[in-house]
Amino acid sequence: MHQETVLLCWKSNEELFYDYCEGTKPLIKSYNTHNGDKKVFMDSAMNPQISPQGNYMVLLKISSLNKSDRTIDELQLVDVSKKEKITKVNGSKKIFWHDDLLFVKNMDEAVIEVLDCKAGGKKIKSIPMADMPVEIKVSNNNVKIKSYKFNEGMITLNEVDEALK
Repeated sequence: MHQETVLLCWKSNEELFYDYCEGTKPLIKSYNTHNGDKKVFMDSAMNPQISPQGNYMVLLKISSLNKSDRTIDELQLVDVSKKEKITKVNGSKKIFWHDDLLFVKNMDEAVIEVLDCKAGGKKIKSIPMADMPVEIKVSNNNVKIKSYKFNEGMITLNEVDEALK
C-alpha cells in the first residue's frame, strides 16, 4: 500500500486546481466552482501550489509516475494565464509565497532562494538556512524565517531576520 498525497489549491473563489492521474501520466486539472467546468490545466505535472493573487504556480513537471518511463522531473514556476514555464526552481516542494515573491528551500546549497515572479523568476536573494523553514513572514522589506532543528533528541526553534534587498 502506498501513501497518497493530493495537493489542492484555489485561485480566488472560482477555480480549484488539483492532481489527477490517467494511468501513469499525472495531470493538473482545474474545476470552475461557478459553472462546474472541469479541464486539464497542464499535462505531465502534479503538486500545484498557487500564488496568493493566482498569477503564478509552482508545480512538479513529471512525465510519468513510473520511474523507468520518466524523462522529466523538475520543479517549475509557471505563468497561470499563459500556462507557460517561467523558470526551473531549484529546491524542495515546500514553498512559501508573499505577493509575487517565491521563497524556496534549495537543499543542495542550504539556502532559501527568493525569486521575483514578476521579473521572470529572477533570484533576488539567497538567505543561508541549513534547517527546513516552517514559517516565513515579510514586513517592511524585511523577512523573518522560523525553522526547527532536530539534534540529539532535542527540538530547537531558530529565527532569522533578514533584509530582502
